[in-house]
Amino acid sequence: SSKPSGRPEPSRIWSMPPKPKAQAAQAPSSAPEPRQDWNTGLFDCFAAPGGTPQCLKSFFCPCMVYADIVQDLDEEEAPFAGNWTGAATHFFVLSIPTMLGAMVGLPIIPPFTCCNHSAVRQAIRNRYNLKETGVCDCCVVFWCSGCSLAQEYNEFNGRRQEAALTSVSVNSMPV
Repeated sequence: SSKPSGRPEPSRIWSMPPKPKAQAAQAPSSAPEPRQDWNTGLFDCFAAPGGTPQCLKSFFCPCMVYADIVQDLDEEEAPFAGNWTGAATHFFVLSIPTMLGAMVGLPIIPPFTCCNHSAVRQAIRNRYNLKETGVCDCCVVFWCSGCSLAQEYNEFNGRRQEAALTSVSVNSMPV
């Protein structure tokens, strides 16, 4: 009779664990919904719901409009989401090189502003399943930042107004 040596048998050392059984392929749940158009075009800066005041604010106080937009996003969608002061300060600080360049006549646009703003624009498109405007989000915010902010703000406010009207009409229906 042999005594166990405390070592595992060689056949157990080299044996592979059993492979999991292949599962039947699952049918896709459904086709993705088609992307929707924006409520306003990129160059419809004066369109409702924001109109002329919102357009002017988008061009002359972009950090405030950016903060208004970011405040309504979730934390995983944008930096400083839900924090108006943080978002406005963040956008303002990233825009300082642009402002200084404009003072001396140089067209300086820092890439950080474009990257952050394009990420916010993409978050809005993903949230509402919106189409791209024909060029990438980074190009839109680089070349048309004021128009982009106005469009994004109008999209949020338009959808917020639609939701409010829907909830009012549903809640006021007789039972």
